[in-house]
Amino acid sequence: MSAVILNNCSSSTDINDVVHIKDLDSNGNDLRLIFCSNHKNETLKYFCSTCNIPICVTCTTIDHRPGTHEYAPLNDAGSHQVAKLQNMVENTRQRLNDLRNSQKIVDRSYTSLQTQYNKAQHDINETYSFYRQLIDERKHELIKELDNAFNEKQTNLTNQMQKIDDAAERANLPLEFSDRLFKNSSTTEILIFKKQLENKFNSLGQAIPETNGQSPIFELEFVSNFQAIQTGVRNTFGYVRSSPEPASLNTHYKPRPQK
Repeated sequence: MSAVILNNCSSSTDINDVVHIKDLDSNGNDLRLIFCSNHKNETLKYFCSTCNIPICVTCTTIDHRPGTHEYAPLNDAGSHQVAKLQNMVENTRQRLNDLRNSQKIVDRSYTSLQTQYNKAQHDINETYSFYRQLIDERKHELIKELDNAFNEKQTNLTNQMQKIDDAAERANLPLEFSDRLFKNSSTTEILIFKKQLENKFNSLGQAIPETNGQSPIFELEFVSNFQAIQTGVRNTFGYVRSSPEPASLNTHYKPRPQK
Protein backbone atom coordinates (compact mmCIF):
# COMPACT_ATOMS: atom_id res chain seq x y z
CA MET A 1 0.00 0.00 0.00
CA SER A 2 1.53 3.34 -1.04
CA ALA A 3 1.72 6.28 1.37
CA VAL A 4 -0.07 9.48 0.41
CA ILE A 5 1.28 12.73 1.85
CA LEU A 6 -0.59 16.03 1.34
CA ASN A 7 1.93 18.64 0.24
CA ASN A 8 0.03 21.56 1.80
CA CYS A 9 -0.57 19.94 5.19
CA SER A 10 1.64 20.78 8.17
CA SER A 11 3.31 17.53 9.12
CA SER A 12 6.44 16.28 10.77
CA THR A 13 6.95 13.69 8.05
CA ASP A 14 8.28 13.60 4.51
CA ILE A 15 7.50 11.06 1.82
CA ASN A 16 11.14 9.93 1.88
CA ASP A 17 10.80 9.15 5.60
CA VAL A 18 8.27 6.37 5.02
CA VAL A 19 9.70 2.87 5.30
CA HIS A 20 7.41 -0.03 4.45
CA ILE A 21 8.06 -3.03 6.71
CA LYS A 22 4.70 -4.56 6.04
CA ASP A 23 1.25 -3.05 6.03
CA LEU A 24 -0.52 -4.96 8.78
CA ASP A 25 0.35 -7.66 11.30
CA SER A 26 -1.82 -10.66 12.07
CA ASN A 27 -3.91 -8.55 14.48
CA GLY A 28 -4.59 -5.80 11.94
CA ASN A 29 -2.23 -3.22 13.50
CA ASP A 30 -0.43 -0.84 11.13
CA LEU A 31 3.29 -1.63 11.28
CA ARG A 32 4.56 0.94 8.76
CA LEU A 33 7.48 2.95 10.19
CA ILE A 34 7.56 6.68 9.56
CA PHE A 35 10.64 8.64 10.59
CA CYS A 36 10.58 12.05 12.28
CA SER A 37 11.44 14.92 9.94
CA ASN A 38 13.33 16.70 12.76
CA HIS A 39 15.22 13.66 14.00
CA LYS A 40 15.97 11.52 10.96
CA ASN A 41 16.90 8.38 12.86
CA GLU A 42 13.83 8.39 15.10
CA THR A 43 10.50 6.88 14.17
CA LEU A 44 7.25 8.55 15.18
CA LYS A 45 6.02 7.01 18.44
CA TYR A 46 3.65 9.53 20.01
CA PHE A 47 0.95 12.04 19.14
CA CYS A 48 1.17 15.49 20.77
CA SER A 49 -2.39 16.68 21.29
CA THR A 50 -1.08 20.12 22.29
CA CYS A 51 0.55 20.66 18.88
CA ASN A 52 -1.73 18.27 17.00
CA ILE A 53 1.19 16.42 15.32
CA PRO A 54 2.98 13.05 15.65
CA ILE A 55 6.39 13.18 17.41
CA CYS A 56 9.34 10.91 18.20
CA VAL A 57 11.03 10.06 21.50
CA THR A 58 13.65 12.80 21.07
CA CYS A 59 10.89 15.36 20.46
CA THR A 60 9.52 14.61 23.93
CA THR A 61 12.82 15.74 25.45
CA ILE A 62 13.24 18.96 23.43
CA ASP A 63 10.18 20.69 22.01
CA HIS A 64 7.39 18.61 23.53
CA ARG A 65 8.41 18.13 27.11
CA PRO A 66 6.03 16.56 29.61
CA GLY A 67 4.18 19.11 31.75
CA THR A 68 3.96 21.65 28.94
CA HIS A 69 2.70 19.29 26.24
CA GLU A 70 0.25 16.43 26.36
CA TYR A 71 1.03 13.38 24.26
CA ALA A 72 0.20 9.70 24.10
CA PRO A 73 1.47 6.67 22.17
CA LEU A 74 0.37 6.58 18.55
CA ASN A 75 -1.23 3.16 19.01
CA ASP A 76 -3.44 4.63 21.74
CA ALA A 77 -4.17 8.11 20.33
CA GLY A 78 -4.06 7.39 16.62
CA SER A 79 -7.51 5.91 16.15
CA HIS A 80 -9.07 8.66 18.28
CA GLN A 81 -7.34 11.44 16.32
CA VAL A 82 -8.25 9.83 13.00
CA ALA A 83 -11.84 9.58 14.20
CA LYS A 84 -11.79 13.30 15.03
CA LEU A 85 -10.53 14.10 11.55
CA GLN A 86 -13.08 11.78 9.96
CA ASN A 87 -15.81 13.43 12.01
CA MET A 88 -14.69 16.84 10.77
CA VAL A 89 -14.64 15.55 7.19
CA GLU A 90 -18.15 14.14 7.58
CA ASN A 91 -19.37 17.39 9.13
CA THR A 92 -17.94 19.35 6.22
CA ARG A 93 -19.43 16.90 3.71
CA GLN A 94 -22.81 17.17 5.41
CA ARG A 95 -22.58 20.96 5.39
CA LEU A 96 -21.75 20.83 1.69
CA ASN A 97 -24.77 18.59 1.06
CA ASP A 98 -26.95 20.93 3.12
CA LEU A 99 -25.54 23.86 1.19
CA ARG A 100 -26.36 22.22 -2.13
CA ASN A 101 -29.87 21.45 -0.92
CA SER A 102 -30.20 25.05 0.21
CA GLN A 103 -29.00 26.17 -3.21
CA LYS A 104 -31.75 24.12 -4.85
CA ILE A 105 -34.31 25.60 -2.47
CA VAL A 106 -33.06 29.13 -3.18
CA ASP A 107 -33.18 28.45 -6.92
CA ARG A 108 -36.77 27.22 -6.64
CA SER A 109 -37.64 30.20 -4.45
CA TYR A 110 -36.11 32.57 -6.99
CA THR A 111 -38.11 31.00 -9.80
CA SER A 112 -41.26 31.12 -7.68
CA LEU A 113 -40.57 34.75 -6.75
CA GLN A 114 -40.18 35.71 -10.41
CA THR A 115 -43.43 33.91 -11.26
CA GLN A 116 -45.27 35.66 -8.42
CA TYR A 117 -43.84 39.02 -9.49
CA ASN A 118 -45.01 38.53 -13.08
CA LYS A 119 -48.48 37.49 -11.88
CA ALA A 120 -48.75 40.43 -9.47
CA GLN A 121 -47.71 42.85 -12.21
CA HIS A 122 -50.31 41.30 -14.53
CA ASP A 123 -52.98 41.58 -11.81
CA ILE A 124 -52.14 45.25 -11.24
CA ASN A 125 -52.53 45.96 -14.96
CA GLU A 126 -55.79 43.97 -15.05
CA THR A 127 -57.14 45.89 -12.07
CA TYR A 128 -56.15 49.17 -13.68
CA SER A 129 -57.92 48.20 -16.91
CA PHE A 130 -61.02 47.22 -14.93
CA TYR A 131 -60.97 50.55 -13.06
CA ARG A 132 -60.49 52.47 -16.29
CA GLN A 133 -63.43 50.62 -17.88
CA LEU A 134 -65.67 51.42 -14.90
CA ILE A 135 -64.55 55.06 -14.92
CA ASP A 136 -65.22 55.37 -18.66
CA GLU A 137 -68.67 53.82 -18.20
CA ARG A 138 -69.43 56.18 -15.33
CA LYS A 139 -68.18 59.11 -17.38
CA HIS A 140 -70.55 58.29 -20.24
CA GLU A 141 -73.43 57.81 -17.77
CA LEU A 142 -72.79 61.22 -16.24
CA ILE A 143 -72.43 62.91 -19.63
CA LYS A 144 -75.76 61.39 -20.70
CA GLU A 145 -77.37 62.43 -17.41
CA LEU A 146 -75.98 65.94 -17.84
CA ASP A 147 -77.27 66.15 -21.42
CA ASN A 148 -80.74 65.00 -20.35
CA ALA A 149 -80.91 67.52 -17.52
CA PHE A 150 -79.63 70.30 -19.77
CA ASN A 151 -82.07 69.50 -22.58
CA GLU A 152 -85.00 69.31 -20.16
CA LYS A 153 -84.23 72.69 -18.62
CA GLN A 154 -83.45 74.21 -22.00
CA THR A 155 -86.84 73.03 -23.31
CA ASN A 156 -88.52 74.47 -20.24
CA LEU A 157 -86.86 77.83 -20.80
CA THR A 158 -87.76 77.78 -24.49
CA ASN A 159 -91.42 77.09 -23.67
CA GLN A 160 -91.48 79.90 -21.16
CA MET A 161 -89.89 82.26 -23.67
CA GLN A 162 -92.51 81.31 -26.27
CA LYS A 163 -95.33 81.93 -23.81
CA ILE A 164 -93.90 85.33 -22.96
CA ASP A 165 -93.55 86.23 -26.64
CA ASP A 166 -97.13 85.13 -27.37
CA ALA A 167 -98.52 87.07 -24.39
CA ALA A 168 -96.54 90.17 -25.32
CA GLU A 169 -97.77 90.02 -28.90
CA ARG A 170 -101.42 89.69 -27.79
CA ALA A 171 -101.05 92.56 -25.35
CA ASN A 172 -99.30 94.83 -27.81
CA LEU A 173 -102.30 95.35 -30.15
CA PRO A 174 -104.84 96.64 -27.56
CA LEU A 175 -102.10 98.76 -25.98
CA GLU A 176 -101.32 100.44 -29.29
CA PHE A 177 -105.03 100.98 -29.91
CA SER A 178 -105.46 102.49 -26.44
CA ASP A 179 -102.50 104.83 -26.98
CA ARG A 180 -104.01 106.15 -30.23
CA LEU A 181 -107.45 106.37 -28.57
CA PHE A 182 -106.15 108.47 -25.65
CA LYS A 183 -104.20 110.68 -28.01
CA ASN A 184 -106.77 111.34 -30.72
CA SER A 185 -110.22 110.78 -29.15
CA SER A 186 -112.51 112.72 -26.88
CA THR A 187 -113.75 111.51 -23.54
CA THR A 188 -117.02 110.35 -25.02
CA GLU A 189 -115.25 108.42 -27.73
CA ILE A 190 -112.94 106.84 -25.18
CA LEU A 191 -115.87 105.75 -23.03
CA ILE A 192 -117.49 104.15 -26.03
CA PHE A 193 -114.53 101.69 -26.20
CA LYS A 194 -114.08 101.49 -22.42
CA LYS A 195 -116.09 98.30 -21.85
CA GLN A 196 -114.57 96.53 -24.81
CA LEU A 197 -111.03 97.47 -23.81
CA GLU A 198 -111.58 96.51 -20.16
CA ASN A 199 -112.81 93.07 -21.18
CA LYS A 200 -109.77 92.71 -23.44
CA PHE A 201 -107.32 93.74 -20.74
CA ASN A 202 -109.01 91.48 -18.15
CA SER A 203 -108.65 88.59 -20.55
CA LEU A 204 -105.01 89.49 -21.15
CA GLY A 205 -104.41 89.74 -17.41
CA GLN A 206 -105.43 86.15 -17.00
CA ALA A 207 -103.33 85.01 -19.97
CA ILE A 208 -100.09 86.86 -19.13
CA PRO A 209 -97.97 84.81 -16.67
CA GLU A 210 -96.91 86.44 -13.41
CA THR A 211 -93.11 86.84 -13.33
CA ASN A 212 -92.83 89.36 -10.49
CA GLY A 213 -89.77 90.70 -12.26
CA GLN A 214 -87.81 87.51 -11.53
CA SER A 215 -86.24 85.13 -14.00
CA PRO A 216 -86.46 81.35 -13.42
CA ILE A 217 -83.43 79.87 -11.64
CA PHE A 218 -81.96 76.58 -12.82
CA GLU A 219 -78.97 74.90 -11.19
CA LEU A 220 -76.82 72.52 -13.17
CA GLU A 221 -73.36 71.40 -12.04
CA PHE A 222 -71.16 68.37 -11.52
CA VAL A 223 -70.28 67.63 -7.89
CA SER A 224 -67.30 65.46 -7.06
CA ASN A 225 -65.11 64.70 -4.03
CA PHE A 226 -61.47 64.23 -4.98
CA GLN A 227 -60.42 63.28 -1.47
CA ALA A 228 -63.10 60.59 -1.29
CA ILE A 229 -62.05 59.31 -4.72
CA GLN A 230 -58.42 59.14 -3.62
CA THR A 231 -59.35 57.31 -0.42
CA GLY A 232 -61.67 54.96 -2.29
CA VAL A 233 -59.03 54.07 -4.87
CA ARG A 234 -56.42 53.40 -2.20
CA ASN A 235 -58.84 51.24 -0.22
CA THR A 236 -60.27 49.26 -3.12
CA PHE A 237 -57.62 49.15 -5.87
CA GLY A 238 -55.53 46.65 -3.93
CA TYR A 239 -52.18 46.42 -2.18
CA VAL A 240 -48.91 44.54 -2.36
CA ARG A 241 -48.59 41.80 0.24
CA SER A 242 -45.04 40.64 0.92
CA SER A 243 -43.93 37.97 3.38
CA PRO A 244 -41.22 38.80 5.96
CA GLU A 245 -37.64 38.43 4.82
CA PRO A 246 -36.21 34.97 5.69
CA ALA A 247 -33.18 34.71 7.94
CA SER A 248 -29.85 34.76 6.13
CA LEU A 249 -27.69 31.65 5.93
CA ASN A 250 -25.86 30.94 9.17
CA THR A 251 -22.11 30.55 8.61
CA HIS A 252 -21.59 29.07 12.06
CA TYR A 253 -22.33 25.44 12.75
CA LYS A 254 -22.01 22.94 15.51
CA PRO A 255 -19.86 19.93 14.59
CA ARG A 256 -21.35 16.50 14.96
CA PRO A 257 -20.44 14.79 18.21
CA GLN A 258 -17.72 12.24 17.87
CA LYS A 259 -18.76 8.62 17.97
